[in-house]
Amino acid sequence: MKTANSRHYTGSNECRIVLMPLILMSILFIGGTHVAASGDSLRYHESGALTSIENNDTAIINDRGYMIAPSVLVVDAAGMQTSLDKLTIPTEIKFEYSYMKSAPKTMSPTIVFIEEKKSSTERSKQ
Repeated sequence: MKTANSRHYTGSNECRIVLMPLILMSILFIGGTHVAASGDSLRYHESGALTSIENNDTAIINDRGYMIAPSVLVVDAAGMQTSLDKLTIPTEIKFEYSYMKSAPKTMSPTIVFIEEKKSSTERSKQ
């Protein structure tokens, strides 16, 4: 818009007010869809008492059932990678799980990482 004091068209402020939020929203939308399409699911970190492993695919921790991912990573109290059947039960653990599709339209908490906590006697030896 030209005014008496300016020689160049400066554009209208109304146009800028409309375009800037639209540009910002489109950038955020593109970034959000990229993250959603990457396939990474949220991981939740918890700890508790592992009291039972049933059929090698379900763990009972703090009286709650969790599926166990076939590719679960298990670390013993010494910090060495081990298998699930080598853990002494019951034991205190830290674990990570995410919600994975177990059946059509059903999401189940599935453990992807288990770390056995060091017992108080092991900590006093160090």
